[in-house]
Amino acid sequence: MDAITIRDPLSLDIKDEIFTKVLKARREESKNWFNSELDLDERVKRNLKYAAGKTVNTKELKDYEGKWQDSVIWESEQQIRAIAFSKMPDIIVKAGTEGEEGQKIAEDVSRVVDTDLKRRERREVLQMAFEHEPSYLRGIIKWRWNPELGKNGDYDYEWVLPDDVIVDHTAKTNDQRDMDFIAQILHPTLQELIMRFPDKKDEIIEEAKKDGVQADANGEIPDKGMATKVKEVWETWFTHYKKHEDKYERIEGVVWTYRTKVLKKIKDPNWDWSGEKRLFSYKTELKEEDLRESVMAGTEIEGYREESIFRNYFENPEKPYIFINTELSGKSPINETSRLEQLVLMQYTLDERGKVIAEKLKNRTKHVFSGTSGIRAEDVENMDLNDPDEDIFLKDGKVGDLHSTIAPDLPTVQEFKDYDDTRNRMFAKAGTFATRGEIQSDTATTNQIAREADFTRADDLVDKTINYACEKMARAALQLMKLRYTQEHFVRVLGDDGKTTFQKIHRDMIEDGMEVTITASGTDKLKAERRAVDMAKMKLIDPHTFYKDIGASDPMGRTMKLMLFLQSPAEYTAKYGMGLQDSQQMGNALNGEDGQQALLDIQMLSQGQQPNEPKSPTAEYLDAFNQFLQSPQFAQLSPQVQQTIQVFVQGLVAKATQAEQQAPGNTFGQENAPQPSASPAPPTVEPPINIQGSPRSL
Repeated sequence: MDAITIRDPLSLDIKDEIFTKVLKARREESKNWFNSELDLDERVKRNLKYAAGKTVNTKELKDYEGKWQDSVIWESEQQIRAIAFSKMPDIIVKAGTEGEEGQKIAEDVSRVVDTDLKRRERREVLQMAFEHEPSYLRGIIKWRWNPELGKNGDYDYEWVLPDDVIVDHTAKTNDQRDMDFIAQILHPTLQELIMRFPDKKDEIIEEAKKDGVQADANGEIPDKGMATKVKEVWETWFTHYKKHEDKYERIEGVVWTYRTKVLKKIKDPNWDWSGEKRLFSYKTELKEEDLRESVMAGTEIEGYREESIFRNYFENPEKPYIFINTELSGKSPINETSRLEQLVLMQYTLDERGKVIAEKLKNRTKHVFSGTSGIRAEDVENMDLNDPDEDIFLKDGKVGDLHSTIAPDLPTVQEFKDYDDTRNRMFAKAGTFATRGEIQSDTATTNQIAREADFTRADDLVDKTINYACEKMARAALQLMKLRYTQEHFVRVLGDDGKTTFQKIHRDMIEDGMEVTITASGTDKLKAERRAVDMAKMKLIDPHTFYKDIGASDPMGRTMKLMLFLQSPAEYTAKYGMGLQDSQQMGNALNGEDGQQALLDIQMLSQGQQPNEPKSPTAEYLDAFNQFLQSPQFAQLSPQVQQTIQVFVQGLVAKATQAEQQAPGNTFGQENAPQPSASPAPPTVEPPINIQGSPRSL
């Protein structure tokens, strides 16, 4: 019986020697093209300096030169980032199949993906790539499967420094599918590289010696050597065409190289190449004995066919990179220019103009002395003409003949105007002039039109960067879920009511045909918020829609609270101010006018207002305050508000005590006075002793 060789479905039959030479040649060709045709390295170096606001080197300036810097580029980029990330877009996954069940699955998947992409960690990855784009002329995000996340591993994202990536210069777009290769240089330590490729340890150590790593007498690398950062380690994702007779098969692969050594070379590990074998029946039910007989005899089962089920969401393998670009020209995958680069020369002019103004303002009045005054040059040098306590004595002649002054050259109105015009033009060109402050106009309508015009440019920027990246990130998440979620994953999600729940998700939930869409950008949400506020001022919107438009959590719960507050303030105070959830407790608190008045007074005190004290507080009124002082809601108030309420209660107790002492029958000389009609006497109450301490019962 011949031995059966089981091959790794990810293996690639390409000779290493030829392969590494081709990869190196392609990298060098693309790098040289970008520098010769686009002057990429120099432009990036200049952009980074201006993006960081480091346009003036004060160490190179002389003492009398003006030290001035006003980095409009840095300021405008901060404002652009703030408005772009004010709110993250919503991710919606549309069902791949019709029916309620498919729709329910799509909603669950949408909730998981949307919640994940709005996490702080994902937001930070997006922000870094967004900030890189105008300086490096592209921003890069990489997605991958991280086996160290969670119990069973999970998908992950990371930003990549554009300087570390070389892409195929022949590609005309920023879509990774148009690129024959994407090469990323890695920066591992020697120990990390050996841990990742243990079967290549000897070859790695041999190459590391070229980086200056030395072995000890026993041939072992010391700890210091193992911590050395090794150079020229590349991870290259490439497209390979394998010939089958007269046809070619496109294969996506990845290779890790250390100089000329191939450490590992496989097909795209984020793609199901082999599939899962399954039997499908044409008409009959598969019986266990038929299956056993087929396995033993090695024959097919009549009426059945075998098919492979591939666990892929993508239509074709995709290199795990997302490129963010806003100014593509169709010549290369790199921006032709950027909003930052367009401001560089204007920033230089602004700095020069500001330096001139600062120097002129710094100039002092120059003093001129005649040689006939008897004052020598060395005497003038020792004078401190800026010292108001230092005087000058001239022996002979008129002061006007012996001493004069030359007024300094002060900045002109034209210079100040040119400076302001240049600065304002830079903000306008960056599209951030409106975010520096509220646009002033005569009418609310004009203000709204100005705000909408400002958002138009921001919408385009967000759509090309954040929305584009989020859509790509969501699609990558679905691919890795379908490929590797063999075990159920439980994801924490936030519901519309503000409550946190756990959503179960499995690879079988990712159906073929699912589509990822962006329903609203961050600027769309800002516009919706402003429209909602304006409509609320005109009373043209209901509370529930208002809360949804402004993105408030639990819009239905907020609406119910508002309606209860408007319809029954006393009941609202009893339920949300005193925490009385039980209907009997609420009934007792709301029974009678005095109880309701007490709840209204409690509400005013909690809001920092001072109600009018009743002349003679009843037992019902005092009981409402007694319940409130013992409630958790009172303990949550600030110490200042607590003290105000306790002082108010002390006044109530004092009045109640005084009224009890002056009641008929208790006052001397009034024993025979007529008794009032039967009414409950106010209870004997004890005032709170320590206002600063915990509240005491009345």
